[in-house]
Amino acid sequence: ISQKQLRLKTSEFVERYIRINKVLPFSFKGREYLRDIYDSDADAELFMTARQCTKSTFLVNKILTRSATIPDLNTLYEAPREKQSKEFAKQKIKPIIRSSPEFAPFLTYNTKGGLIGASVLEYNCFKSGSRVTLSTTYDGGDRDRGVSMNDLYIDETQDQLEDDIVVISESLSASFYPPYMAWAGTPKSLSNYIEQLWNRSKKIYWHV
Repeated sequence: ISQKQLRLKTSEFVERYIRINKVLPFSFKGREYLRDIYDSDADAELFMTARQCTKSTFLVNKILTRSATIPDLNTLYEAPREKQSKEFAKQKIKPIIRSSPEFAPFLTYNTKGGLIGASVLEYNCFKSGSRVTLSTTYDGGDRDRGVSMNDLYIDETQDQLEDDIVVISESLSASFYPPYMAWAGTPKSLSNYIEQLWNRSKKIYWHV
């Protein structure tokens, strides 16, 4: 099943197939402004927000939607520390996969109902053939520079080093799809990587 075949926008796919937990489906009610963000067709996006503005939820929903609906998509998620990548998997990816029966048809299971191809930092469990890898830039970007990717997500950008991200972004150079890249984070000062990216961007504000 592809997103094109379903004829759904990303926001519609998320509402239909994603649950926050076993009893609470994802909803844009009261947060309708997020629809335009979810349905953007930009190939490079920066999300510079305050804390608790659902940016991590957006990232995981975007990752899962694209992985479920685009064949053989290779996605790389980078956090400054491995602990943060593990927390993203534990708090964001796993709860959605375990709590969303509507999303289950997009995943592969064994005869006992166990998820096939899922580990702490690797999710090769999509029927689409897509793969999600969670990594860290703690000791530099060289570990992931030789990996061929289609999508790249840089989380906690304010704590990242530009030189590391430039190296890692080379993994998109051989993408067989138009590559997608997203940066997300919360500014701590006016002298860090996310502020530099903001100054280079179109500086679109969302007042909520």
